[in-house]
Amino acid sequence: DIVPTQPATCRMSLRNERASVVAEKADWERCRDWLLDEKVTPMSAKVPSLEEMQSAHELHNYLKDGTEMCRVIGLVTVGTVLEGITYRTNNVSTLEEKNVRLFITYVEKELKIKDIFGKLKEEVFRRFLDFHIVIDGLSKISRKLEPKLEIKGFEKTKKKTEADVYESESDIKNIYDDGKKVEEHEHYEKLYENAFGGLTAATSLNHAVDELIAINDSFLKRCLKNIQENFINKPSTELLQKHFFPH
Repeated sequence: DIVPTQPATCRMSLRNERASVVAEKADWERCRDWLLDEKVTPMSAKVPSLEEMQSAHELHNYLKDGTEMCRVIGLVTVGTVLEGITYRTNNVSTLEEKNVRLFITYVEKELKIKDIFGKLKEEVFRRFLDFHIVIDGLSKISRKLEPKLEIKGFEKTKKKTEADVYESESDIKNIYDDGKKVEEHEHYEKLYENAFGGLTAATSLNHAVDELIAINDSFLKRCLKNIQENFINKPSTELLQKHFFPH
C-alpha cells in the first residue's frame, strides 16, 4: 500500500507554526509558567512570587539559593519537601551551592538525569550569563515528569542568556559594594552569635523562623538600649510641635 505523505510545503508550514508558538515567549517565561503550575509549585514561598516575575533576573534570584528547587523537586517526585535543605543562606554562596548540590544529586537519583547542570554543577548560579543552563536543565525535568504530573513540559530554545549592560556580576557588585558592608556583616554575625552561641546553618523551617524571631528581638533590645544610654534631651522644634506634638 502507498502511504500518503504530507506535501513538503505543508510540513514546513507546521514546523514554522510550532516555532512561532515557541518564540512567543522567552525561555525564562516558559520556565516560570511551568513552575507556576499548581501541580509543580502549590504555593510560591518567596517575594516576589512566581506570579510577579517580570524578568529573567528575578527568576534567577528566585532560584539561585536552591531552596525552591529542592522544595519543588521533592514535591513533584515523592510528595514531600527534601530533607537537608539549608533555609537560611543569607546570600552565602557555599550554603546556596549546598542546596543546589542536593538538588542535582536528587535529580540524578530519582529521575536518572545525570549532570543536570553540566560541568558547572552547583556553581551554575554564580554568573547570570549561565542561567540558560539552569533553564535547559529544568526543561529536561519538566518533560521527564510529563506522564506523572499530566501537564506539558516546556521546550527551551538554543538561545543563551544575554549579557546585561554590565559584563559581569563583579561590575554590578562594585556599584553597590564599596567595601563598607564588611562591618555590617560582622555586626549581624555578632548578633547571631549572641543569640545562638555560634554560626550554624538552619536546616528546617521551624529553626529558620526561631532564628528570625531571636535575632530581631536581640537587635531591637540593642537599639532601644543604645537610645536609652545615649539619649540627649533637646528643645522641640517648631515643625515637631506643629505637626507631631501639638499642644
